[in-house]
Amino acid sequence: MGKTDLLLLDVEMKEMSGISLKEQLEKRNENIKILFLSSHVEMMSEAFGKNVYGFLTKPVDKYKLEKYIDRMLENMEVYVTIQGADGWRTLLANDILYFRADGRYCYAITHTSRIFCNQCLGEIETQLLKKDFVRCHRSIVLNLRNVKKVSDDVEMKNGEILSLARRKKEQVKMAYDRYLLKVAR
Repeated sequence: MGKTDLLLLDVEMKEMSGISLKEQLEKRNENIKILFLSSHVEMMSEAFGKNVYGFLTKPVDKYKLEKYIDRMLENMEVYVTIQGADGWRTLLANDILYFRADGRYCYAITHTSRIFCNQCLGEIETQLLKKDFVRCHRSIVLNLRNVKKVSDDVEMKNGEILSLARRKKEQVKMAYDRYLLKVAR
């Protein structure tokens, strides 16, 4: 059975209440995103908790439901699959600071290591479209989640300074501004 990432719950269910299930998940420290859909408005204050994104009343407005689900999906963990020297490997995107080209291949630079990728930077960049990564230099694709500031260069949250190509400057600044707006919602 696969891992559950997102639950749509009602306050009133057959086996147990949605609130009881939410409390059990919180006790087990499960990181499952929850959205309540219920006609029991009087239970709304009990429904909220650590991983609860919202409470929609029945009948559910389709637009509001889509908006909540989009927000929940945006905040889910993103993974990147790379081909290394010893086969395919999956990395949590948040752990990657950037990818740096080295000839025909590249390295994934994480908070703790440098991981060889048996792929060119262009292949990596294509895989990372719409995953908060942007090319800032011909040899660097950076993770916007780990950027502290963009000016004439890029300052990463770990203090490292990366080159920013002049012709990429506006594109990177715009991508970073869009990322900041997205996470501020």
